[in-house]
Amino acid sequence: MSAARASRAGSAFGRLGAATAANPAPAGPVPKRPGSDTATPPAGKVDPVSRFTVRFYDQRQADDLDLWLLTAKRQLGHKVDKARLVRELLRLIVEDPELTARLYTRLRDTETP
Repeated sequence: MSAARASRAGSAFGRLGAATAANPAPAGPVPKRPGSDTATPPAGKVDPVSRFTVRFYDQRQADDLDLWLLTAKRQLGHKVDKARLVRELLRLIVEDPELTARLYTRLRDTETP
């Protein structure tokens, strides 16, 4: 990863909350489009219910996320927004008890901020 890209990537991670504001989560359940496995946000501006910022203090974690997003872009044929990724992960946590149990185990075993 080039130094300029690493710098841009590092500053982008600190602004995840801003990305969430630009692409807010829908308020309440949103009907799915036929053939779509993700909810479609409503048209128009929606104020976010909650916002937060993710800070990476380890360059490797930031690089790993960039690499994952690049791989996802190649697999899906379109860019994946970091805020959307977080929203989808949260949906998976709620829907998948096995994933929830795995996360509990990791969180119990580590105390990294």
